[in-house]
Amino acid sequence: MIWGKPDGLEGGCARQGAGVILGSLVALGIGAGTLSSQVSVQVVDGGGRPVAAVQIDVYGFAELLEVASSDALGLADVTTPRWDEVRRLSLSHIGFQTLIVQAEDLPSNGVLWLEPRPIGIAGLAVEAAGSLCPIKDDPVGRRLWEGVAARYAQDTGVRALSATYLFGAGPVSETALFRIDKARLSSEEAVEPVSVWRPEEGVNAPLEQFAGSDGYSWRPARRRWGGRALNRVYPELDGRHAYHFATSAFGALHNFVVTREREGEQTLAFCPNGSGRGTTISGSLALRPGHSFVGAEWGFAADDPDEGAGGEVRFAPYDEGSMRVPHLLAVQGIFFRHSGRKSPYPDLPRAYYREVRAEASWVVQPPRRR
Repeated sequence: MIWGKPDGLEGGCARQGAGVILGSLVALGIGAGTLSSQVSVQVVDGGGRPVAAVQIDVYGFAELLEVASSDALGLADVTTPRWDEVRRLSLSHIGFQTLIVQAEDLPSNGVLWLEPRPIGIAGLAVEAAGSLCPIKDDPVGRRLWEGVAARYAQDTGVRALSATYLFGAGPVSETALFRIDKARLSSEEAVEPVSVWRPEEGVNAPLEQFAGSDGYSWRPARRRWGGRALNRVYPELDGRHAYHFATSAFGALHNFVVTREREGEQTLAFCPNGSGRGTTISGSLALRPGHSFVGAEWGFAADDPDEGAGGEVRFAPYDEGSMRVPHLLAVQGIFFRHSGRKSPYPDLPRAYYREVRAEASWVVQPPRRR
């Protein structure tokens, strides 16, 4: 997720509505005494959102063994054949305090927090921006999005999907929104229509049919305590509606600007352009130019009430051999929201409801015959 000023974006943003500010290191699958020749890590800030371009120096005894860097989603693979010699990791990034972690002190939950560090420049006053939006549509960003979106099928919204995935849902602390423990997830199978039930009209319709006119959330037919739909229903951009990021409707509702370029991968910030109504979404979209979308993160901006809802998705790898015109599908996704009420403990991390899907495998059903 990427929020801030376009000429200085190095970090990320999970959602505008919840006000979450991202800066910690989530080490996936590592803990004291469990280092292997390759460790996958994700760098996030204090709110749990990914931070890109964090330099990770791996030291042995008075020797630099390896240097890695986090990508647009905060991910990095730290690889060295000499893990048995590793003594400490040093994480550095402009705007954050350098963090040094001894190998034996890596916590079992893999979370290490980076603290912000203001940088002063003589003669220059900088005011931090809480959000990148609004933005003007950048022709370069627009062309990048169009070039990748054109490679995906545009009829996914009228299909049905068969899916198998690992699933988990329930309460979680704000500080753990983006941490996934796959051992706690259960296997699920589903046949899911991509169309959305609209109780106001009493019809099923593709998300693209009403995203502009009615927005990205709507009132539930009935209130369901403890589930995804409490005060509002949100599209499953983290699952069956992940294809929406490649549709012309999504492109028509948003402006794009390039926020990061790195080794064949670029990240676009997207913001509502004012042409839609109701709940909007804004966030970041990582892509490989002319080839495929990598992942997206977003926040919902809704009223009455604002539940601080948002999510992230990683798309399935692009495989030209599997289908001539591939559908944009989710391999992993997260959705979260809070109660919409004022937190009774504003100084403590807030409680959220969260849904997680991982290792998803989808089959797109043939179109219905008329």
